[in-house]
Amino acid sequence: MIVEESLAIRISPEGDLRVYLKGLLKYDDVPEYVEQHPFGQRPIDEQHVSWTFYRQLIFET
Repeated sequence: MIVEESLAIRISPEGDLRVYLKGLLKYDDVPEYVEQHPFGQRPIDEQHVSWTFYRQLIFET
């Protein structure tokens, strides 16, 4: 299973998710840590290649 393998890699001792969460544990100010250490995909905004598609979805709902 590709999804299971991907998750296993991410939570392995040196996986990106585990490293991120370990850093989070050391920080007193969680919102500041999250702001200074973005994780995952960048936000979908006007600069995103698919902005027109997502903007249309927002206004259709």
